[in-house]
Amino acid sequence: MSDDFIKMENVSFSYGARKYEKCAISDINLEIKRGEFLAIVGQNGSGKSTIAKHLNAMILPSSGKVFVDTMDTCDENKVFEIRRAVGLVLQNPDNQIVSTIVEDDVAFGPENLGINPEEIKKRVYFALKAVGMHELKKEFVSRLSGGQKQRIAIAGILAINPDCMIFDESTAMLDPCGREEVLKTLLHLNKKQGLTIILITHFMEEAVLADRIAVMKGGKIIKIGGKREIFSDLNLLESCHLSLPQSARLILSLRKNGLKIDGNPINKTECIDVLHRFLSSFR
Repeated sequence: MSDDFIKMENVSFSYGARKYEKCAISDINLEIKRGEFLAIVGQNGSGKSTIAKHLNAMILPSSGKVFVDTMDTCDENKVFEIRRAVGLVLQNPDNQIVSTIVEDDVAFGPENLGINPEEIKKRVYFALKAVGMHELKKEFVSRLSGGQKQRIAIAGILAINPDCMIFDESTAMLDPCGREEVLKTLLHLNKKQGLTIILITHFMEEAVLADRIAVMKGGKIIKIGGKREIFSDLNLLESCHLSLPQSARLILSLRKNGLKIDGNPINKTECIDVLHRFLSSFR
């Protein structure tokens, strides 16, 4: 049995009704394994969110096929099952929150699935624990910070018990503290809970967290690979108007100013290690 959880085969899609209108995505081929953490990066309008909406049957291909756990997203009889398997967390948490009390909001999804009350209690407890919000279960949602609201939105999806969660620019509206809260949560869900995570982002510091990165430009995936492979391809990043992670930019800048520093860090911890080794060489 294949480990591939999601497959896109020659997928194209246009938001317009006329055949001559430009495709939002074109000839997309993508395979995502169960339990993988994939980041999809690209400038605004590159097609990232269009791919995300295909993965839980929110929109259907104009041509090609999308399979979720072998289920064809065009099969009307499978749409409910597909949307239970793949949860989508949007950019603005207020667009997903429906109740005034935290635990009521998290329970909303399971209640609509017809799950029995005892099981719902267990799921709400598990979901709020997973995102570090159980202590605030009786709190009014309106009193929460942006990062806390986003974690509640994540818990609401988690309570449905999905196999995969898509984060579509879910940190874009948050301050640095809120962004860090959400990133810690999705890393926990991937590494500890085994969920498949798909992160749509234009922040390279977020993409560094993923196992693989897919780079999009003009509605196409132009390269997909490991994070070190992607961030070592400076020509690719420049052509797509994407930056290096901050740590890599710092080391590159120091080299351009004449410092002979070894190593190619892509995150803060690696950057500290590289600088420590460099400074230690002067002792």
